[in-house]
Amino acid sequence: MDLSLLTDAVQRRWAELKGKTAIQLEELLQAEALATSILRAVGEKEQAPAVAAEATAKRARAFTLFVTAYDEVRRAVTYLRWEDGDADAIAPSLYQARATSRRKPSTPRSQSARAYLSRRTTHPRRADPRRFVSQQCPSPQRLRPKIES
Repeated sequence: MDLSLLTDAVQRRWAELKGKTAIQLEELLQAEALATSILRAVGEKEQAPAVAAEATAKRARAFTLFVTAYDEVRRAVTYLRWEDGDADAIAPSLYQARATSRRKPSTPRSQSARAYLSRRTTHPRRADPRRFVSQQCPSPQRLRPKIES
């Protein structure tokens, strides 16, 4: 800012200062161009976090749209390939790489959906709620104190 003010002041009085200073007109024009480029660079540096934040937000929104659309595709593939059980082979999970790195899969990929569903439907709470309650809760006969006669 100081450099641009100085070049403006010298340019306004250039007719009076022309033979009285060691500064040449070309140097004055170079100084003015340098002041403009410095001011532009400082402005870009100050605006960089806002631009980066905007790009990050836009990238996050695009990824969210992608994940939502891909999840809908996976649901459609699962619906269409339910009987074949190969939905995971056609449209694998986006997060499957993280899950399989922690533990080894016990079933091949094409059977993983069936295995999951068979475990899910045979869970004691889902299979027959009365059976689950009878296994976990004592019967009323067991709660009564025994009376000896």
